[in-house]
Amino acid sequence: MPYMDEEIAKMLRKERMKEKEKQQQQEIEQEKEKINEEQLAEEMEKGVCFLFDRSFRFSQKIIMNKRLKVYIPDKKLEIKYNFQELFVAGENAYSFGLNYALAEDGTPIQPWNTYKKNMQDGMKEVNMKFKWIEEGCVLNQENQLHYMEFLSLTGLGTIHNHMYMADTKYGRLTINLNYLHEEERYWRPLVQVMIKKMEVL
Repeated sequence: MPYMDEEIAKMLRKERMKEKEKQQQQEIEQEKEKINEEQLAEEMEKGVCFLFDRSFRFSQKIIMNKRLKVYIPDKKLEIKYNFQELFVAGENAYSFGLNYALAEDGTPIQPWNTYKKNMQDGMKEVNMKFKWIEEGCVLNQENQLHYMEFLSLTGLGTIHNHMYMADTKYGRLTINLNYLHEEERYWRPLVQVMIKKMEVL
């Protein structure tokens, strides 16, 4: 009998978790409807975005040997690498990570399932788990960006990742933008505007 009670309790917990996730998703959808992307884009150009109850500082940067114009969060930005083929930075005040890479690689973009498998295989030893959210394509100028959105479940917390890939006139552009998942309501719309405002020069 105690065993059955345990099983029932597990099932009830699982149902409650599902209900909570569904409710959170509904709240996110409702918030998305209130967001004005054009206004956010204008604010980003001016240097400060206002979203719900917070403000976020941004600056325009020309990176990768004048090949890419980007808008990135810039309150306490720490640039780790800044080369023609790689730009890596962390925004410490916002717990936001940026990674832009250019590679002259003629191989076609693989299906996301291939990248998922490679990530899972590569992270087996550190026991990192992934939760896949969404994948698709968006347009930026004449460039078609393939994107994948996913969570990395780590011992230090859950990281929300936005990965983009496009073939440009300079080669394969790969972007990974990430932040703490608990900040999704702010950063998800900001990331979308960042990608729309990016320019391949």
